Amino acid sequence: MNPDLPAIGITEFLTDDERSVLSGYGEFVPVQADQILIAEGQAQDSLYLLVSGKLEIFTEQERRINLGVVEPGQCVGEVNMFDPKDASASVSGEGFSQAWRI
Repeated sequence: MNPDLPAIGITEFLTDDERSVLSGYGEFVPVQADQILIAEGQAQDSLYLLVSGKLEIFTEQERRINLGVVEPGQCVGEVNMFDPKDASASVSGEGFSQAWRI
């Protein structure tokens, strides 16, 4: 049985029952430190909600450039849901993290 989504970010105003149902449509994904969750230049068709930990967003066009971090309750990958193209940046774990993917 999958755990239920916590009340953070886009799920903050859903009821417990609504979060429980929504949890079943996706899957929880563990992300290890330095593990690539989204790879720049690769096909990307998922939305990720960060449940715990921290993710780093970066690009490596000519050299590695850090673009930002993702904190619990924030999403990544949403742009590709509406404009399906290859990922424009990479996302990796900054220590152990857990994301929910749909």
